[in-house]
Amino acid sequence: AESAACCTMGSLGETFCSSAPGVFTAFTKDVHWSPDGSCLLTADDTDTIKLFEVPGSPSDSESGWKPVLKCAEGETIYDYKWYPFMNSSNPATCCFASSSRDHPLHLWDAFTGQLRASYRAYDHLDEIVAAYSLCFTADGSHLLAGYNRALRLFDVTVPGRPVATFATSATKKSRQGQRGLISAIAAPATETD
Repeated sequence: AESAACCTMGSLGETFCSSAPGVFTAFTKDVHWSPDGSCLLTADDTDTIKLFEVPGSPSDSESGWKPVLKCAEGETIYDYKWYPFMNSSNPATCCFASSSRDHPLHLWDAFTGQLRASYRAYDHLDEIVAAYSLCFTADGSHLLAGYNRALRLFDVTVPGRPVATFATSATKKSRQGQRGLISAIAAPATETD
């Protein structure tokens, strides 16, 4: 039988918590609650995104948090976001996007763990480049991704290449615009006229 979550006090007063064996054995980098509040996503240093369902009652949480789904990326995970209209009662909306080193953007199904779509950006040598950050637009119809000196917009319904690319700086040494990596990005919460 697996043990329940327990906490111990360290010699300097710090608290260490553990759960069922094998659940939180890796360094967790980030956690995102689903828009409907029913589950959460975590990314860790095993290059895996894990989906956890929120326990329905206090007695459910005594057995420890266990991932109900794991999506393995090939490399270090840079960013991941829920589809903004995700609702567990509508499986078509249950998905999330992720970005990892040397890979295209991926759209994952949050029920099955299957890859729904890939969105690829290419550099001047026609090699795939990875996005460092991503977000869905407020209406959920597009993915906006941050790259080195560029933003790219992808139509969620059309896997493949971006529909638009916006250079943020002409060159690495340019004094105009945003130079370097676009490592964080957010879309407005509502569309404006």
